[in-house]
Amino acid sequence: PLASTLLLPSNMPVSPALAFAVANGGNFASCLTLPREQTLQIFCTDEYRKGAGKVNEEAEVAWRFMGATGIVACTAAVLADKGLGAEDKKKLNGAVAATSLINAGLFATNSTMQNDVKPAMRAMNIATNLGIGAYALKEALGK
Repeated sequence: PLASTLLLPSNMPVSPALAFAVANGGNFASCLTLPREQTLQIFCTDEYRKGAGKVNEEAEVAWRFMGATGIVACTAAVLADKGLGAEDKKKLNGAVAATSLINAGLFATNSTMQNDVKPAMRAMNIATNLGIGAYALKEALGK
């Protein structure tokens, strides 16, 4: 894949940090760059988009802050992953695991996620975050 050839030598597998960045980076970039109405059409139910999720200035700026902060987090994780020693890499993988598993839990149990996010987007986010979380936990524990 293009992302792995740009960031890692071809003989290295995709790390948990890179998997996290690739899976989440697009979401953060869309939050930062796309009009909020367009992202709501992609991710949210019509009922939410026309009701509680209706675009407003507070939500708009919060959306942008989340995007900018998320991009920094993804970039930092990938850069750290490339330069860390084995013990610190285990700690980074632990942080990636915790973040991914928390994200999966929020998508699975939060009422806003249950009611307002399109079911396919919710399922994809749960599955992706569980997979990355499990992989990162495995690497953090050295298994």
